[in-house]
Amino acid sequence: MVSDVPGNPIDDEGALDETVADVELEESLDQVEPAKQPVDVLDRDLGGFDPEAGRQRVGGRITITGHLTSDAGMFVIGLVTALVGLSVLIYAIVNRTTTSWIVAGVIAPPTLLWAFVKWRRWMGGAPYVYRMLLSLDEKEAAAEAMERHQERQKKRLDKKLAELEAKGIRIED
Repeated sequence: MVSDVPGNPIDDEGALDETVADVELEESLDQVEPAKQPVDVLDRDLGGFDPEAGRQRVGGRITITGHLTSDAGMFVIGLVTALVGLSVLIYAIVNRTTTSWIVAGVIAPPTLLWAFVKWRRWMGGAPYVYRMLLSLDEKEAAAEAMERHQERQKKRLDKKLAELEAKGIRIED
């Protein structure tokens, strides 16, 4: 194969004779010497893990229990709980027996209420768009959404204060 570019290594038959593919495996392995790591580095990486002492955390990692008890974890558990409550309610609507209505009346309201409470706790007073943008790792857009939300809240508060002052109610700072 001949190319149109002058001095191209493809044109020279012997240009690629000493490539990595032509080097013997033993020859390349002789050049590598494994470096020993000191024992204290290994101990630091394991975070002092001692299975006989009953320590469960390795290297400072958060356990699954920590993730599940966080606000986001409780929100996910609340969603699953809400789905269970809705499923029981839908079953009662379709089945239409007294037993299914009683079971749905006992299970559905507390599960839906609990899911709503966990959702509000996850939101933390922030707008939904802010939480969604944070979960998508869009921090700049989330900050802008929060600023717009705070400006709207401030305008609403100023409007209510003006209405109260117009009625003759005096509000001090």
